[in-house]
Amino acid sequence: MCSSDLALEAAILAQSPDLEYSRPQLWTSEAPVLDHASKGLVAHAPQSPALVGRENQLRRLLVAMSQAQHGHGGFVLISGDTGIGKTRLAEEVAAAAESDGHLVAWGRGYEREGAPEYWLWMQLATDLARRADPGHLRRALAGRTRELRLLLSEMSTVLDSASPPAVVDVPLGPPPEWPLASASARFSFFEAITGFLVDMAEANLLVVILEDLQWADRPSLELLEHLATRLYAGHVFFVVTCRPPENYLETPLTEVLGGLVRLPAFEWIELDGLSSAEVGRLIAQIGGGANAAQVSEIHARSDGNPFFVFNFARLLATREVSRPHLAGLIPSSSWAAIRRRLSALPRQTYELLAVAAAMGRDFDIRKVAAASRTNLDDAVNSLQPAVVLGVVTEDLLCPGSYRFSHGLVRDTLRGEIAGLRRCGLRELANRTSSERDGSDDTDAAEACG
Repeated sequence: MCSSDLALEAAILAQSPDLEYSRPQLWTSEAPVLDHASKGLVAHAPQSPALVGRENQLRRLLVAMSQAQHGHGGFVLISGDTGIGKTRLAEEVAAAAESDGHLVAWGRGYEREGAPEYWLWMQLATDLARRADPGHLRRALAGRTRELRLLLSEMSTVLDSASPPAVVDVPLGPPPEWPLASASARFSFFEAITGFLVDMAEANLLVVILEDLQWADRPSLELLEHLATRLYAGHVFFVVTCRPPENYLETPLTEVLGGLVRLPAFEWIELDGLSSAEVGRLIAQIGGGANAAQVSEIHARSDGNPFFVFNFARLLATREVSRPHLAGLIPSSSWAAIRRRLSALPRQTYELLAVAAAMGRDFDIRKVAAASRTNLDDAVNSLQPAVVLGVVTEDLLCPGSYRFSHGLVRDTLRGEIAGLRRCGLRELANRTSSERDGSDDTDAAEACG
């Protein structure tokens, strides 16, 4: 190894401040698109005039809802990466249901710590109280206020504002036995909610939409399984969304899904990225005015993720961007959303990903471990939070091989690594790879780009 290589390697490993720092090239004149805090990594983008690329999935949902309307129940799981359009699809179902006079209520999982048990259902109960007819609500709650005190506490503000009040003398606070430690207490609570929902759906279909199920606490998931099992032949239609469950192995979500998939009315819709033609249609609806070359570039960089496509389209709508220039840009909303996701990772995971980003979108954890001077087992363990969060995916058919979930995730990481340091990391990885197995990578120039 020459002296210049030794000096470069020493600077990289020492995180020398002399190495140039470069940020990704951002276009920041666009207005804020989302309330990121409300939805984890990203929320759905503002809606386009028409749904693009999800016509078949919407048709399946509407057919399932029609069957539930006729007393056959229904449970549809919509899964996919963040920004892929799960909420957008659920909103279309909600709009169709409301236009037919059905009652729709929403609940959402909470990503961060601190939410109480059954938070998902507390939100649903509050939303029901806002939307339902007070008289109908009073009848559905009759005889169940003792068991439903937990939910009524959340509903109290809405109930008290009704004129006349929807419920009189509602007991507030948790049930007498709280937490619900015994199986019989939980069963009574679950059955009270079952009866409440059945009565709420007495006159018309009730559509229950639960989002971000991957963040739901175990008691909320157990209640969902109970309700889905008990209401599979009724007038309640469940639409739930979650990120790819394979990222949440050995979690309560996986256990509950294992029971739900056996239900007669269960259906699973997995959302992938839009095709290049669909990306072009979405951009045209937003008013981006992209030519064929730009559409192709945006499709490649976004993987057809509607959220990222939307941000690129907004960028094109505000300035002229050539294809070479587009290849080096990250819309500021996309960058902020990705950075928010990355900020949730442990420091050692982030540093490992920074090394991987210098190697390519696809990388071998053995090379990353060697380049970062990390024990292989430690590197694999450090990478797991990124797998769980969906930042990278593992190729189960090729042990040790991983891939960044989006090219923009890798681009964001690369933009925060100095150009000189990035090239040095790749060269160091190539050398350690050659020393280990005699292989040689020839695309170091791409890593430095």
